[in-house]
Amino acid sequence: LDVAEATHTEMQEFRPLVPIVVALCMEGMAERHWEDISRRVGSTISPEMPEFNLRSLCQAPFHLQEHAEFLELVSSRAAKEFSIERRLGEMQKAWEGLSFDCSQMFLNSSTFILGNCEPISALLDEQLVVTQSLQHSPFKGRLEEEIDRWAHQLKYMLDHLDAWLRCQTNWQYLQPIFDSLDVARQMPAEARRFKAVDSLWRSMMHA
Repeated sequence: LDVAEATHTEMQEFRPLVPIVVALCMEGMAERHWEDISRRVGSTISPEMPEFNLRSLCQAPFHLQEHAEFLELVSSRAAKEFSIERRLGEMQKAWEGLSFDCSQMFLNSSTFILGNCEPISALLDEQLVVTQSLQHSPFKGRLEEEIDRWAHQLKYMLDHLDAWLRCQTNWQYLQPIFDSLDVARQMPAEARRFKAVDSLWRSMMHA
């Protein structure tokens, strides 16, 4: 019975310290967060310090139990910032191994064309939505420039992919027409203009 009562007493004494333990062990706690905590308590706190344990941190000169609410705020911010950083890394990693399929040849033109790019288009649309939400997050902090840069890259790729597909669609429509000698004779000026564009398009797709 004495052991049970002693254990119960120790648990009751430890209960208020649980939020401190959770905060200190929160994933995403970085140097800047430890610096915030150090400024708050007036003494340097770091996971690298020799006496980084709950007993020491709850004694002078730290007395972290007096700053439990602040610790929870800092650790919560750290977790959200880490979540953003991890999400950004996941989006960037998702592009590894992806490439455009230009192995298909259009009719008898001896020119390759862009094949099915639905997976890439879908990934672009999905990541643009996610990135826009990250841009509006109050926890983007130091990642703001990287998020904006990533959003710009996605938009740049989306715009160029749209232009590429529009150009290819027009070329696929016009190429068989101007490939006809009769059409070339009837519309010589248009045929010359198309030939210039056709030459540029073919050289680009063969590059």
